[in-house]
Amino acid sequence: MEPVRIQREALPELIERLRQSYHVFAPVERQGLVLFERIEDGEAAQWSFRNTRLSPKGLFLPQTQAMFSFNLNSGATEAHILRPCSNVQDRRAVLAIRPCDARALELVDVNFNTPEYQDPWWVKARQATTVVGVGCTKPCSTCFCASV
Repeated sequence: MEPVRIQREALPELIERLRQSYHVFAPVERQGLVLFERIEDGEAAQWSFRNTRLSPKGLFLPQTQAMFSFNLNSGATEAHILRPCSNVQDRRAVLAIRPCDARALELVDVNFNTPEYQDPWWVKARQATTVVGVGCTKPCSTCFCASV
């Protein structure tokens, strides 16, 4: 695949076009911290940052997630039957992910997406997500982005 360069001035327009088909996530600054969040406006994204407070893996492995549901109403026809929740993911794009964070997603695949075992929530989230990387112009002293 041929690399594509996008000028910073063109990013807000690109995000608006992406939002027509995807839920768009990007780093944003909140109370002095940079976090990955869903954005509704191309101007909200933070492009000049060292690292985010939390890894974007949280978009794929949320702290809480409904996996099953059941009805406790004894009179219901489906009472006390455990039903899996839908794990269908909307299409989404994650912008400005660092190379080390993108590589971390592949490392998690080793546990959750193998020929022997596929975690349905992880696999659906990965399949529904387009990841757009960003290069580090001033890596932190502890950074290893260039090596991954």
